[in-house]
Amino acid sequence: MSATSASAILPASLPRSALLAYGALGLPLAMAALPVYYVHVPRLYPEAIGMSLSLLGALLLVAPLLDAGTDPLLGPSSDRSRRRQRLIVFALPGLAIGMLALLHPPSTAAPRWLVASLLLLATSAAAYRPPKRGSLFGDLGSVLDDGRFRHLLPVFVLNGIAAALPATLVLFFVADALQAEAWSGAFLALHFASAVAFLPLWVRLARRFGWVASWLLSMLAAVAWPFALVCLLFGAALGADLTMPTALLADMAEQSPEGLGERPCRAQAGAYFSW
Repeated sequence: MSATSASAILPASLPRSALLAYGALGLPLAMAALPVYYVHVPRLYPEAIGMSLSLLGALLLVAPLLDAGTDPLLGPSSDRSRRRQRLIVFALPGLAIGMLALLHPPSTAAPRWLVASLLLLATSAAAYRPPKRGSLFGDLGSVLDDGRFRHLLPVFVLNGIAAALPATLVLFFVADALQAEAWSGAFLALHFASAVAFLPLWVRLARRFGWVASWLLSMLAAVAWPFALVCLLFGAALGADLTMPTALLADMAEQSPEGLGERPCRAQAGAYFSW
């Protein structure tokens, strides 16, 4: 992608009020998803209540599988609702209760407690509302008609696995392999701080080279040694990983897919992002 075409798909600026509103919602969701669910929960349950790692791994697989089944329904439904704000407000109490329950496991019936907490978090991430018009599954099929999206979907799956595995194992690695459990907090802080610090750089690179080339560069930057440098560079790459895939989907939702002639894609943004 040329610099001109890359710049054309990126707005020069957004109103600060819009950026603050988006960040005010995105920050708590990001804190709940990555640092807590992927990083702390795998370490918390074995240490606090002695749950076996094999059982914990199986239970933690439940949430992504549920998301894979429910999110493609939630996204198009939100497209068809008149006010997404009401759906968000409706989901917030369940999200808060689910997060509180997830971090306070009981000494008995912990597996059922964990599954129930994950179920509550998964269903509260977005509120389902039946569509008022058209076909819900027609929107999903319209997204899959987009050849660009079909090629990108396997990349999203592999990228999600690549991000989830080290996030789940990092505290075990620091404590057991590096023998530096006291430094766990510092390593995590370095990781996420570098993700924030490098975001402006990734935006500049995307304007110059495009989303795809910049995202590929971030993947190459995610491997280094020693471990502090790993946290720094992997965190820096995380900044791109949090922005480039979303930006690609946003572009797809706004542009007519190739191969469909002049027939516009019937799906709206939620149908794309829900996958």
